[in-house]
Parts: sequence; C-alpha cells; structure tokens
Amino acid sequence: MKRSIILTLVALAAAAAFAQPMPPGGPMPGGPGRDPIASVLSLTADQKTAWEAAKRDFHTANQALFDKQRDTERQLHDALDAKSSDSCAIGALAVSLHATQEELETAHDGLRKKLESILTPEQRAKFESMPPRPPR
Repeated sequence: MKRSIILTLVALAAAAAFAQPMPPGGPMPGGPGRDPIASVLSLTADQKTAWEAAKRDFHTANQALFDKQRDTERQLHDALDAKSSDSCAIGALAVSLHATQEELETAHDGLRKKLESILTPEQRAKFESMPPRPPR
C-alpha cells in the first residue's frame, strides 16, 4: 500500500515537474500588444486597451503565484533528479504545486470572465468557440 502511494506521488511529481508556468508577458508569445486573439476577434481600439489592461493586471496580481509555481517545480525537479528517498518531502512538494496550480486556474477563470465582459455578444461567441490554448 505504502509503495503504491509513493509511486503515485512520484508520478504526480514527475508530471508536475514538466508543467510550465505562463510567462509574465502574457498568454501568447510576444506579450502585451501582440495578442493574436485580439485580431481574430476584431477588437476595437478601446477593447484592445481594456484587454491589455486586464491581462497586465492579471499578471501583476498573480506574479507571486507564478514565482511560487516556478520555484516549487524547480525544487521538485531537483529532488527527483537527486533521486531523493524522502518521499514525504517529494509528496509535499507535489501537493504544494497542485494547490498553486489550482489557485492559478481560479485566477485564469477570473481573467477569462473579465476578458469576456469586454466583448460584444458576437465576439464572445467566437471567443467561447476557440479551443483552449495547449499547455506549454
């Protein structure tokens, strides 16, 4: 039983070690002002300004979570590379990383709602029909 718990935690930790945090520049390459979604949705100048402000505010407000996620991933990766036999420490890192990722998911949900509030009904329908961005 203990072995299966340890193997599960190690598998979770290994999967989490390969997860990548969102870069501070924004959800798309190029950072603010270069968001291809904005052009796909044909945002007006006012909408683009509000869109970029929402993304900027999101990243500023959640920078500590991004840093925590990156640091925890690094610690977990280092512990696994060192072939640590401290399964409790590895498990604690995995649990901590998962909790941080859940916090970021909640924050992303809030950002999405904020972005949707900027859109017209037609733009919102198009935005909602877009596939989710694959993880990096």
